Amino acid sequence: MFCVIQFSTFSSQFSLVLIALDRLVSIFLPLRYTLIVTSRVKNSVICLAWMCAFGLVIQIFITYN
Repeated sequence: MFCVIQFSTFSSQFSLVLIALDRLVSIFLPLRYTLIVTSRVKNSVICLAWMCAFGLVIQIFITYN
């Protein structure tokens, strides 16, 4: 149960960081936003964030067991 809570916490935090980066790009580079942030980039970054969250949870699980 602890691992599920940790995974949801880490994935939520990474998602918030990605949302903040998306807004940062849209504010500072509005004319190039559609060239930089494509659906392929979005999907890749979301998968990377979930893999990082999963990796952290596995690392914590291995460390404490």
